[in-house]
Amino acid sequence: MNYSEDVIKNFFQGFSSRELELFYKENRIHLKKYAMGSIIHFPEEECLQVELILEGKVVIERYDFEGRNLRVAQLNKGSIIGGNLLFSRNPRYMLQVLALTETRLLVLTKENLLNLISQKTEFLQRYLEFMSDNAFLLGNKLNNFAKKTIRESLMIYLLDEKRKQQSNNIILPNSKKDIATFIGVQRTSVSRELAKMRNEGLIDYSGNEFKIYF
Repeated sequence: MNYSEDVIKNFFQGFSSRELELFYKENRIHLKKYAMGSIIHFPEEECLQVELILEGKVVIERYDFEGRNLRVAQLNKGSIIGGNLLFSRNPRYMLQVLALTETRLLVLTKENLLNLISQKTEFLQRYLEFMSDNAFLLGNKLNNFAKKTIRESLMIYLLDEKRKQQSNNIILPNSKKDIATFIGVQRTSVSRELAKMRNEGLIDYSGNEFKIYF
């Protein structure tokens, strides 16, 4: 198995590399590749498996009544798709899941997941940790951006990047268009608000390089 072995080993706690190779050969786990812009899951689609992101970026999106695209969350390498739905009484995706970049996933069906969980308590614990972290991440993003002004949403986003990069001088990992989609507004609204924040001395920027003063 050649793709992101660190991610795979981190997820499959308790299993040796030899065991993982055997699972792959027996087709108990397999890989899927999605091109940039491909829809991985549609709304109302039944969730039949868990998917571990080995490479790429995945976004969870919805459309409001006016047809505007709202990016609810972005999932990166090492994140799980479908883990919070698989054992639900109504295991259906409520939102669209889309490959933001070329993406590779490791796929594990419900039956095979249950089989692996029954073999190793370390893996069960790791799986539950992943689900808790994912639920917290999604809930936190929904809470942060619900009913916030454009400035409040931008400040939350910038402070989050400041925390991640541990510096007041940050490089935005997303384009202004992506940020606008993420908070559910037009790109021009984001550019206009950033310009206002710069004029007020809250930030300074050139391209995707930002200095934060708040």
